[in-house]
Amino acid sequence: MAIFINGTFIPCKTMLFDNDISIALLPLSHMKEHPLLKETELPNAIKSHASEYEFCIISERDELRYEGVWDGVTCIFGIKYDPCGDYYIGEFKNWMQHGQGCFYGKDGFFQRGQWIEDNLEGRSSISYPDGKVFNGEWNEKTQSGEGKSTWPDGDVYEGTYENGKRHGRGYYKNHLGESYLGEWKDGYCHGNGESYDKDGNFYRGEWRYNLMDGKGEYQYKDGRSYNGSFRRDVKDGYGVYKWTDGDVYKGTWKNGKRDGKGIKIKGNVAKETYFVHNRKVSEKTVPLRGRSSKRIVR
Repeated sequence: MAIFINGTFIPCKTMLFDNDISIALLPLSHMKEHPLLKETELPNAIKSHASEYEFCIISERDELRYEGVWDGVTCIFGIKYDPCGDYYIGEFKNWMQHGQGCFYGKDGFFQRGQWIEDNLEGRSSISYPDGKVFNGEWNEKTQSGEGKSTWPDGDVYEGTYENGKRHGRGYYKNHLGESYLGEWKDGYCHGNGESYDKDGNFYRGEWRYNLMDGKGEYQYKDGRSYNGSFRRDVKDGYGVYKWTDGDVYKGTWKNGKRDGKGIKIKGNVAKETYFVHNRKVSEKTVPLRGRSSKRIVR
């Protein structure tokens, strides 16, 4: 029996398991002279004590094709070709991708790592057609555990994942210079965290689904600051606002605007104010509390 490969008839043995699978066993001498795999992709595959017929080509009715090292009745290391153009290089067990290996998709999708019964598990490297790259823990066909993702435009996330989404604690920075470090939930900034926006303003506090929500401190790039309550990304509730010249406003806010009673302190003068949608409707001077007229010199 012989098989025609690359213009040459190669002596081989054949085995027929059923109507679906046929196997051609090629002598090792052919694999050494005409390797179908690169040496770097087939480490320790050829051993001095190997039998004469160890390399095989397997064809199936569904047109899957295996090329690699033969061990008894299955291929244990080699390449699996899919008729759609995808292929896998690595270890096999019972015809399944099992052990170390790499998957190459015709669209540019790439996976490398440890496989268990055709599923990638554990520490892995993934490249997507759009240029995104993931390195980290992979479980049940998605990111799960510690990992790092990078995008072609410079965006990066490093932290924990759960069910393919950012979940737990992690750091994200985009190509605009915006960043967030803190807790995540189902892909959202959620919990306690701190961030810089593209203009250099800084926030540290509570988040809810990507929005500042709860207690927090916002520091403007020009030196102004607000410390108090937020709701859906704006000041809402009680808070203290400070200007760079030392003036201070302590009072209530609603939808990002001063609304209700407050105290405005300018120098040594305090005024009780009342605002409606950021419009001052009343004001009166009141005793300044909490400040001493004594100066302490060190």
